Amino acid sequence: MRMSPAPGARDGRAPGAARDMAAGASPREGSTAPGGGLAEGATATLTRQAWQLPGSTLQTAQIAADLRGQLVRAGYEIVFACEDEACGGFDFRYALPLLPEPQMHVDLGDYRYIAARHEAPGGGALVALMVSRSEQTGYIQLTHLASGAAGQVVTSSKSGGLPGPLDGPAAETSASVSPSFGGDQAAGVTARLAQAGRAPLDDLTFAPGSSRLGDGPFASLRQLADYLEAHPGAQALLVGHSDSTGALPRNIALSEQRARSVMARLSDGLGVPARQLRAEGAGFLAPRASNATAQGRASNRRVEVVLLRAGDAP
Repeated sequence: MRMSPAPGARDGRAPGAARDMAAGASPREGSTAPGGGLAEGATATLTRQAWQLPGSTLQTAQIAADLRGQLVRAGYEIVFACEDEACGGFDFRYALPLLPEPQMHVDLGDYRYIAARHEAPGGGALVALMVSRSEQTGYIQLTHLASGAAGQVVTSSKSGGLPGPLDGPAAETSASVSPSFGGDQAAGVTARLAQAGRAPLDDLTFAPGSSRLGDGPFASLRQLADYLEAHPGAQALLVGHSDSTGALPRNIALSEQRARSVMARLSDGLGVPARQLRAEGAGFLAPRASNATAQGRASNRRVEVVLLRAGDAP
């Protein structure tokens, strides 16, 4: 998916399930994007484009995490990121220059915002991503502000229902990446279990404040189930983790309930024998990032698998 066509190269189509909803470009001076800007008085071109992902099962956090990774790999520096209430909810959303419905839809209780910048000789670029979804459809808007020859963003995905590349020429400064939603992380589950005896299951999704596991499918759980099937003597401990919001007893209880939801999915949905699984909750006692930021708190809300007994393959 080409996220921001360069000026003069905006014509194209989005094959596959995603629909390219709107695009437009206009000159601007300077920038007011949170976290950074172009040089004062610099003339830049502003491009806004939106995509819809009809029928996608990917959650808002999953889409945003993948796009964030693409930006970083393309040489962009993340200067600001937040989610729904932590961003400012209603006020923040309506302060942004978003395309109108039906091109772009934002659920005020479920959106992610990312701002990034790219410095290049002779110019610079700012990118703002808004990601949200409705019950049946994912929504992405990319706002791209560039001066000089800087920073077209070219992204694509091989899976997960995101659009393929848009047709049209790419600027010389384009960076192209082809991530696979869930695939690399899922393959890493098997490798991490073999090497370190533990692995995060980062593609899992839960409703806020709930222990209900999303419908999936989750590639990490398929990988874990395959590993346990290949190692019938192995036993895995599923450990739920939370951020530091709220009291410790409640967080321990919620994180354990989430771990048990994962255990139930593995057992009932993927056929893993109950004897190979255990579940516990750690609450916020084992963070992997700072709880001082929304990004850190999101990273800390997770379920990990720990091998209690490795077992041998038959």
